[in-house]
Amino acid sequence: MNALTIKRSYIFILLVFFSTSCSISLLPPYSQEISSQIDAVTKDIERLYLKLLEQPIAQRKYDAYSETYINIEVELSSLYKKNKLRPKNVEATRSYEIALEKWQDYRQDHKQKGVLTDGIIGLNRKFMADILFSIQLTENVKQ
Repeated sequence: MNALTIKRSYIFILLVFFSTSCSISLLPPYSQEISSQIDAVTKDIERLYLKLLEQPIAQRKYDAYSETYINIEVELSSLYKKNKLRPKNVEATRSYEIALEKWQDYRQDHKQKGVLTDGIIGLNRKFMADILFSIQLTENVKQ
């Protein structure tokens, strides 16, 4: 064997070794805690909207639901802050930020209008379900 063949073989062995032993992670690690929190806040939002739909429009006053709105906002804010601290999580963090901002808008809208119609509840419910589904899907991909 000549020196060139030995060098090529050595380089090939090194490439195989490094390509199998090194990995680049472009995502933060999966978090069971965050996944569970996403699931819980999704259920809380769904529960709130279903309770609202059970009431006649005149009885859907913001004051009767303000505590639930606040609790959900606290959970969404917590998720946003936890994800903002995670490395390699810029895109996912933006989804949490959008969910939090929209929730704050929905809460303010209910507070200003006093009551919500079935149509508004349906739109808000659909948006929150969709964005939280995409957030949960993003977290589950990290497993």
